Amino acid sequence: MIWHYREGGRSIGPLTEEEFQQLVADGVITSETQVWNDGAGIWRPYGSIAGSDAPHMPHLQPSGAPGAETDSVSAPLLSVGPARHAFSFSGSGSEYFRIWIVNLLLTIVTLGIYSAWAKVRRSQYFYRHMSMGGASFDYHGKPLAILKGRIIAAVLAIGLQYSPQVSMTAYSVILVVVLLIFPFLLTRSFAFRLHNSSWRSIRFRFHGMAKDAAKTLYGYGLLAAATFGLCYPALYHRLRAFGFNNASFGKTAFRLGIGAGPVFGVFVKTVFLMLGTGLAGAFLVVVGVAGIAVFTGAHTKYAFIAPVLGFALYFFVLLIVYPFFQASMTNLLWGNLRLGSGRFESIQTTRGLAAIWAKNALLTLFTLGLYWPWAAVNLARYRAQTLAFATPMGVDHFTADAESDMSAAGEEVTDVLNFDISF
Repeated sequence: MIWHYREGGRSIGPLTEEEFQQLVADGVITSETQVWNDGAGIWRPYGSIAGSDAPHMPHLQPSGAPGAETDSVSAPLLSVGPARHAFSFSGSGSEYFRIWIVNLLLTIVTLGIYSAWAKVRRSQYFYRHMSMGGASFDYHGKPLAILKGRIIAAVLAIGLQYSPQVSMTAYSVILVVVLLIFPFLLTRSFAFRLHNSSWRSIRFRFHGMAKDAAKTLYGYGLLAAATFGLCYPALYHRLRAFGFNNASFGKTAFRLGIGAGPVFGVFVKTVFLMLGTGLAGAFLVVVGVAGIAVFTGAHTKYAFIAPVLGFALYFFVLLIVYPFFQASMTNLLWGNLRLGSGRFESIQTTRGLAAIWAKNALLTLFTLGLYWPWAAVNLARYRAQTLAFATPMGVDHFTADAESDMSAAGEEVTDVLNFDISF
């Protein structure tokens, strides 16, 4: 186990278990000393970890420390110490509405060409209003590079759509070409997005290779198809792992420390939840329709009620199942994601996501789509307030290490990187 401890406002470490225990024996580390290890992942007094093994000292909770873990979004990761930093989003629906409406109108007028510029404006707004550790993120993508990627995607899509009407041979050739180059396009799209994202002026990077993407996509894809979808969670896990494990901040690598088993668990729970809520809801719909028919004595007059209740049932099931899957999978993946010696924490809840999605869906429907900018901001704010990053070195030390690594590596950006398929 790796340890760090604080002394005189400085973080000292990393220390091995033997080195740490020697400092405890020498009296350098007492029960009051703030310590961190890669098991706990947060700073706390050594006495709260060691219990009776440490000298009895008054328990001191550091100012601004996160305190006890909680599943409640009402106690988000905001009041945090120097080693644990919450994400926050400062955008507003009214501000984004002005950007969104201009983007929409210009995209319509230019028959979609302006959509590349619209994406840059949208991305810059959300990136620059998302912050962590006192600094906001930034997006550096160029509209022409995005337009180039969209032209490539449009040509491939049109070829697949209309070539069967001309020749099945032509369709087969285009399909083979698409399958061959798809892993390359996928990795270039990941690389474009990360390279054009930054925090504290340090760029993110992606190192994945097309051949590894092909092994993941087609190897696990065939396995999922051969098992009639039963092994789809394995494909899902490998795709996520491919994206995370080939990403870095500067040259500080991300690592996803979880296998496929827990991912399967989330999928299984989601399926059972969907079946349970669907069957219960269907039973209530049948009973309700039958009750109305019997009570009114009219079996055809109120026939329209059945599809209305069926749609309500679909929305109800979706509103429970999808938030459960998203919250569970997000917490699972981000809660097991490491960046160097730091780790992420995610505390999304099914109730929190369901409330936001219900509000967004209803208001967007009632306003004929005009509420969409507020809906996007609501979701971004929730995702930010339920996410935090903890690092034993503190953000300043962490950034310095990543910046040093990045300057040593250089940019290594080539023209082939300069497009985005927007997967």
